[in-house]
Amino acid sequence: GIPELDITYFITEKIAAELVLATTKHDVTVKDSTLGDVDLGTVRLLPPVLTLQYHFLPDGNFRPYISAGINYTITFDENEGSGGGGASINNISYSNEFGFAFQIGMDIEIKDNWFLNVDIKKVFVETDIDVNDGAIKSTTRN
Repeated sequence: GIPELDITYFITEKIAAELVLATTKHDVTVKDSTLGDVDLGTVRLLPPVLTLQYHFLPDGNFRPYISAGINYTITFDENEGSGGGGASINNISYSNEFGFAFQIGMDIEIKDNWFLNVDIKKVFVETDIDVNDGAIKSTTRN
């Protein structure tokens, strides 16, 4: 897991909108290509996620919920890798893309309106990767 900032606004006692903000660093490798494994380097992602949540038990000590929403993944801080298998990496870029997100979670009351939140999120996103000014192209899914 990674640290994140979640901002939740309750529209009704059972329906809430949540904005999730976090950033992650990824090592990118093409596996089993015709050149073997190729190290493309690293990239950072900022995938803000906006979801609509449904809270099943809004007054309980344990408050489970599910949600679905969208995200827009922004890529930045690309660093070229070492290549491999005869490939050299001179320039790499990743496209920014929209995707879908799903979440299940639970708020657990600790004391007097203080809660512990536990959740699992899955963000589905595809990005196009251009290597060496488009000489090598690929699409990756997360």
